[in-house]
Amino acid sequence: MMFQLFNVFNARSDERNALRAIFHNRWLWSALGLSLGLHAAVIHVPFLQSAFSTVAMSLRDWLCCAAVASSVLLAS
Repeated sequence: MMFQLFNVFNARSDERNALRAIFHNRWLWSALGLSLGLHAAVIHVPFLQSAFSTVAMSLRDWLCCAAVASSVLLAS
């Protein structure tokens, strides 16, 4: 899921750097925030944990996932 959140920046243009003018699209940032928030809820809210068979992640786990997923920005 996090790979796709980072990959959305690569989908903006085939010719320009993904990080150029990164803060100009408020709707994109709203959608990313909502998506990440819902994902965090599935992982940390007990009712949703049982419904989706997930377990809580530590801050270190989140940072590790974000670091690995952000590699998609360099790969494109």
